[in-house]
Amino acid sequence: MTGEFFGTFLIPSLAHQDPHYHRMPNATMRRRVFHCFEQIVWTQGDDGCGMINYADLAGFAIDDAIGNLYVPASKPASAPAPSATPSACHRTYR
Repeated sequence: MTGEFFGTFLIPSLAHQDPHYHRMPNATMRRRVFHCFEQIVWTQGDDGCGMINYADLAGFAIDDAIGNLYVPASKPASAPAPSATPSACHRTYR
């Protein structure tokens, strides 16, 4: 959710980028595959000129940084270890 906000809205708005993928239906398969990988680092601006894809490059970094902010609490070191002896819940039947 955070990556979508930064990569699709905020950064493209600030950098004046067009966040859409532009298809190439009449190009060769080789050119279309190259275009897919090229879109990761190079995209179109609002004016139609090419520019560095700040939305993807910075968006991925920001999303990872925010994702690393939350670290779940670890178990305390003084937690009792599970016992190997049967308890009242575990009955042995013969």
